[in-house]
Amino acid sequence: MVFWQQLFTCRFDSTLWIPALSRVLQHAPSAHPSAVRKAIHADIGRIRHLRNRIAHHEPVLERDIGADLAAIGRLIHARCPHTLGWLQRHERATTVLAASPLAVHR
Repeated sequence: MVFWQQLFTCRFDSTLWIPALSRVLQHAPSAHPSAVRKAIHADIGRIRHLRNRIAHHEPVLERDIGADLAAIGRLIHARCPHTLGWLQRHERATTVLAASPLAVHR
């Protein structure tokens, strides 16, 4: 995931993201491409951090998993809203989080 996060740095604004972002991520917010790219970079960083915690068997209970899921949803929606709809119909994390005793404290 580091590759993807680095691809969404400002270094590629003029050569890649400003000319092509609206074609690659047709459903991304309609702000200036560099602002959208910056938000995507942040979401990828958040998801990468979550993935690393899980992959290294580290605790994630202190994380805002709802915000992590929202970041995942934003990225999927930017590429394909239909895929986000499929994810929302099949994922169970939202239900599990809502039933968690930790949900009371968030």
